Amino acid sequence: MFYFYTKYFSILMRAFSGTYHSKLDRGRCFFPAALRKELPCDEKVYFKARITENNAQYLEIYEDSDWKERVEDLKKAIDYEAFDYEKEEILSDYLASAESIEMEMQNAVSTNNIGRMLIPKKLLEEIGIKNEVTIIGAYGMLQIWDKEAYANRPNAGVNLKSRISALKTR
Repeated sequence: MFYFYTKYFSILMRAFSGTYHSKLDRGRCFFPAALRKELPCDEKVYFKARITENNAQYLEIYEDSDWKERVEDLKKAIDYEAFDYEKEEILSDYLASAESIEMEMQNAVSTNNIGRMLIPKKLLEEIGIKNEVTIIGAYGMLQIWDKEAYANRPNAGVNLKSRISALKTR
């Protein structure tokens, strides 16, 4: 985890990492205990989920506070100005791609930390997620992949060091 500062206050941003596997049950994804420890212990935790635009077959999952920071970063990147139609359209398209979802952290009857997230069927179908998922901690976000798609992604099994070297030579 690390802190970053805004004009008014500091926010604790989670630095997710690791690879986890889970099953879907009627659209509910059960999060592994190691990931649940990284989340607040409130009764419910709210997230934004969106489908990536880089042809990767996964969902990006952000905590609400991280999502708001991401939107602010986009506004800065496009030098957002109200009433600039093109910039408003870019921001609108980005926001339209997101769905609000929530994770149930505690059972109302017991204090068990259940960590169950209901993912909208529309998102699961668009990505092609079936029954088993791979959850990747990707710093300030989580990626949710269909287990088979993750195993068959283009760079699966390629040495990380050689991939970094290839980036440096571009």
